[in-house]
Amino acid sequence: MGETDQLAETIEEIWERSPAALDDGERRAIAEAMALVDGGKIRCADITDGRWTVNSWVKKALDLYFRSSQPTLEYEAGPLQFRDRFPLKGGLEQAQIRVAPPAVARYGSFFSPGVTLMSCYVHLGVWVGAGSLIDSWVSLGTCAQIGERVKILPSTSIVGSLYPIEARPAVIEDDCQIGSGCVVGPGTRIRRGAILAAGVNITSTTPVVDAIGPSAEPLGGEVPENAIVIPGSIAAPSSAPSVVGVAAALVIGYRNPGMTANQNLEMAARQFRLSM
Repeated sequence: MGETDQLAETIEEIWERSPAALDDGERRAIAEAMALVDGGKIRCADITDGRWTVNSWVKKALDLYFRSSQPTLEYEAGPLQFRDRFPLKGGLEQAQIRVAPPAVARYGSFFSPGVTLMSCYVHLGVWVGAGSLIDSWVSLGTCAQIGERVKILPSTSIVGSLYPIEARPAVIEDDCQIGSGCVVGPGTRIRRGAILAAGVNITSTTPVVDAIGPSAEPLGGEVPENAIVIPGSIAAPSSAPSVVGVAAALVIGYRNPGMTANQNLEMAARQFRLSM
């Protein structure tokens, strides 16, 4: 059994007991797990053979860390003062990432080289792949998993999902672009190369509908690879057409790799006579 396997067993055992007070050994185990999360050595979810699997013991370590931390850490940035449970992300130069003020990333988040954080907020358990841009006023909630070369544009929320422990976090795969003002909920999977137009709100239960074909066929609860998606609605079940609508994510095209994300979005919108 490897060291990580032993640590996982220890975390599982502590979490099952949920002691009112932690002893020194238990605190060391939680601190060790958090150091691995912060360094990107372990993460809340992994993809294997095309399927995302939750690493529940990692989420349990985050839960224990959260519950055992008290709001006693104080920071100052000029005249601004903060009092929080957790330290901030450190080692930014060594990590080869750019953090523009006033971006905030908590300890326990991980960024691959080349990531740029504008004035955003990143919670613990978040994992971000190389070369991604997290733009201004973006919130990355607990455990969100972001791929490589992803662009998340301003005022977007990727909702956290520490609880329930077994719940899959929001996943945005490589080469996606998430437009301004989007909301991506827990359990949602945005597959590689997808483009979300501004204002798309999508959860694990939001209908994703192929609006290209004649039948507006539902595609399930995931955004397909390279899909171009706009916000829209479909008729509610048992409702007369055009009477009651249910919010939906509408696929209006698929990405041309020879064009930029914005060019793809504009081209697909023109085909539907939409202005973006």
